[in-house]
Formats: sequence, structure tokens, C-alpha cells
Amino acid sequence: MRTLLLFSPFVIFLACSPIKSSEQEGEHQLELTLHEVQTNIDDFRHDLHCYQAEQKILEGKLQHQEALLQKLQTKEGDDKTKTHLLLRDLHQMGNNFKAENEKNQDFFEKIEKLLSHSQETDIALTQYKQKITELEKMILSQNRRFEEISSLKQTLQSLATALDVSLSENIYIVKPGDSLDRIAKNHRTSVAKLKEINDLKHDLIVVGQKLKLP
Repeated sequence: MRTLLLFSPFVIFLACSPIKSSEQEGEHQLELTLHEVQTNIDDFRHDLHCYQAEQKILEGKLQHQEALLQKLQTKEGDDKTKTHLLLRDLHQMGNNFKAENEKNQDFFEKIEKLLSHSQETDIALTQYKQKITELEKMILSQNRRFEEISSLKQTLQSLATALDVSLSENIYIVKPGDSLDRIAKNHRTSVAKLKEINDLKHDLIVVGQKLKLP
């Protein structure tokens, strides 16, 4: 459109100028036309300058957009790398968690076994305590019996001592020159009685022999 305006006055001037116009009017008309052409050229230069400025601005924006796009692409690549690393770390964390969970499961199973064993041990200890209590009761009862037996033994020993004294008083030891007849007379008994209580079949006695006296 600007190009048409640039050449349209000159064309109109050539088409519409009278052949018989004076030279001065022709020069004046030519100067006006040239001035108008110059003005149009200046306008065109101004528009071209503006267009070039706008083009530079657009080129700057385009370069900025390209730099931004490259940065975004680089960032996208970095993000992809980071995402890949993050996924790898998450996968590793999942494996670690799984392994730790298995370890914890084994640990919990061991704890349960220990608790079960502890319960069994507690039951066994309770039974042992009951048995120990019963044994202590039995020992106390036996001690009481031992004390009773000891007391009875002392009593029997006392009785035996007394009996031995009594028996020693009714036993005679044969001395040299003794005979059944002499012993019977000294202890106011008879030969037949001595033979009976000492289970003698004859009247023969020896020195040191013990004879029971009635």
C-alpha cells in the first residue's frame, strides 16, 4: 500500500499535466511531486526503520524464546535424569525396606519364639517351685520324724543303758574254784534253776563264763 502511494502522484502528474503548461509551472509541479515523493520515501524509510526495529525486537524475543526453550529442554533433561535417579533411589529404598521388613519379620519371629520359650520356662519354673515347696514340706516332715526318731533313740538308749545295768547286775562271771553248787548257794538259788536259765546240759563250767542269775 505504501508503494502505491509512493508512485501514484508521479503517475498522476505525468498523466494529468497539460502539454501547454509553462516551464515554471512544470518545474514547480515537479518540485512538489519530488517533495511528495521524498516525503513518501522518508515515510517509507521511517516505516522500514520501525519494521527493522520491530524485527530486531521480534528476533530478540525469538532468541529469548529459543534460549528459554533450550533451557526448558535442558531442565527437562535434568528433570528426567533427576526423575530417573529418584525412581532408582525409590526402587533401592523399596528393596531396602523389603529387606529390612524381612529382617524385622525374622526378628519378630525370634521374639515370639523367645516369648513362647519364656512362657514355657515360666511354667516350668512354677512347676519346679511347686516341687521345691513340696520337697521342703517333705524335708520338714522328715526332719520332724528324724527329731522324733532321735528322741526315741535317746529314749531307747536310756532304756538300753538301764537294761544293761539291770542285766549286768543279774550276770555272774565264773571265777577260779567256782562250781554250780557254790554259785547257787551264794545267790540263794538252786543248781537246777541255774542250769535251766542258762540252758546248761551238765554241771561243767569254765572260768570267765557268764551265767544268768534268777
